[in-house]
Amino acid sequence: TLAFADDLALVSSSWEGMAKNLGILEAFCRFSGLQVQLRKCHGFMIKPTKDSFTINDALAWRIGETEIPKIGPLEVEKYLGLRVNPWRGLVRPNVVEQTHEWVERMEKAPLKPRQKVVVLNSFAVPRLIYMLDHRECPGTTLVALDGITRKDVKTWLYLPASIDGGMGMLKMESLIPSIQACRLHRLANSADEVTRTVVLASEAENEFHRLWAKAGGADLGRLRLTPEEGVVATPAKRVRCPVPCDWRCEEATRWGALPVQGVGSHFFWGDVVSNAWIVRSEGFRERHFTAALQLNVYPTRECLTRGIPDGPKTCRGCHLAVESFSHILGQCPAVQARIARHNKVWALLALEAEQYGWEVHKEDGRGELRKPDLVMVKGETAMVIYMTVRFEYDLDSLDRARKEKICHYSPLEVQISQLTAAKQIKFFGLVVGGKWPAFNYEILSLLGLGKTRSCKFAELVSRRAL
Repeated sequence: TLAFADDLALVSSSWEGMAKNLGILEAFCRFSGLQVQLRKCHGFMIKPTKDSFTINDALAWRIGETEIPKIGPLEVEKYLGLRVNPWRGLVRPNVVEQTHEWVERMEKAPLKPRQKVVVLNSFAVPRLIYMLDHRECPGTTLVALDGITRKDVKTWLYLPASIDGGMGMLKMESLIPSIQACRLHRLANSADEVTRTVVLASEAENEFHRLWAKAGGADLGRLRLTPEEGVVATPAKRVRCPVPCDWRCEEATRWGALPVQGVGSHFFWGDVVSNAWIVRSEGFRERHFTAALQLNVYPTRECLTRGIPDGPKTCRGCHLAVESFSHILGQCPAVQARIARHNKVWALLALEAEQYGWEVHKEDGRGELRKPDLVMVKGETAMVIYMTVRFEYDLDSLDRARKEKICHYSPLEVQISQLTAAKQIKFFGLVVGGKWPAFNYEILSLLGLGKTRSCKFAELVSRRAL
């Protein structure tokens, strides 16, 4: 028999035993000042007969003078977010239909695209995880749910239908079995001896290996829930639960291996500064944020003609080079009038330097050759800076660009000295893109920016360069 009251479940082998348990509960509530909300309480009793079972073939239990409602054999009641039936136990939820319903509501809501993604990630997906975690679901259902969420995110953010990758969504196909395997491992190694005994008596070893494989875990040979000899110290030592698979890393690795869209993506892994705009997008207008998400997935001719040797690859704007991301963002004459990143970035640096007491000389824009973008003077020190925006093929290419700028403008030391009367002149190349290279921090440090302000400024420049 089973009766539960909100977050309290009472179990007994007989009607009389349950009545005794309820009497103890009633006395506890009387002495503690608590009260049972009977309208939220339900119970049922399954009694075996000679060749079958009976359900609820007994008087109703009572707390005080009030009866506890019983759940019939065809009825379902919600308990802690799950649906319970006396005969079927936990009823498998129709999560696919539920997900479609939630997504349709979000589509009709007057929300911006990224707000819909936040609602989906923060509210809908956690509810799905809870339901899936506490009820066995086939792998096909988990794959279908991943497909539904990713398809709708692509629609909301105007991403190409062929885009791959995690897109910031949890991968339930790997996450749910991993959660279940880790919980089973913790229960089997619990400090409570009764918990360990109950878990290990229920063929948990085979279940653990099944969940481990389902979560994408590698074959670890003799991986076991408990020590091989079966002897567990009392109290048990705390055992760190192994993780079957780092699915986030696998998604990133698979995306980074793509020959066009994945170029340079691994340089952004773990970079909280360059990726700050994804987490904290307050500085982006909605259209700019959506456009930034489409970078590296835009269907350029370089991407569309993969596997087609004779396919047209020439840029549709200038017809001078292969239509690639780097060409469009930094070299194509057809879009240079719209790309004002260079001037915007050095204007930010000039404003920052002026706030820290530097006298700033800016390029006058007359088109003369070998003129640095900024010459900043403070006392007897002068900093000569030339800025360039580059596509991040690799970190070496950014460092080479920095050294090229330094070598190109170093011969101007005499002219700079005459202009500024400075005795100490330093030349720098400020190289930016979506990626903020670590060597740029030297410039900010010499300007006088602290660590916190340097990070904030780097985040701003990375976002502006996009």
